[in-house]
Amino acid sequence: MARKGTEHEKILRVHEIYRLLIKGASRYRILRHASEKWKVSERTGETYLAEARQLLSRDLEIERPKWLEQSVAELQDWRWQELNPEDRDEGVTTTNRLAALQFLKAQASLLQFEMK
Repeated sequence: MARKGTEHEKILRVHEIYRLLIKGASRYRILRHASEKWKVSERTGETYLAEARQLLSRDLEIERPKWLEQSVAELQDWRWQELNPEDRDEGVTTTNRLAALQFLKAQASLLQFEMK
């Protein structure tokens, strides 16, 4: 029988499940992961999953104007770095920025869909 985890372990586990949710893991995959990694019951896995979903829900409550402000500021910084190679962040490539732009485009589409 597995021992009961501490509150700190629970927080770490919930955040690990949060990351799995963001990556698109299914409920089944998450519960299997929890069972195999931490030797917890399905019920405990469900508890972790519910708390991770609450965290995700709170993160998604960001106000549209704030999201837009952050996104525009980041785009302006990228534009500056592309036009001024001496100011570029090491390790951040044009390919990375293009991938991030695709992600921003997808987020904006979701926000538009949600507003309809």
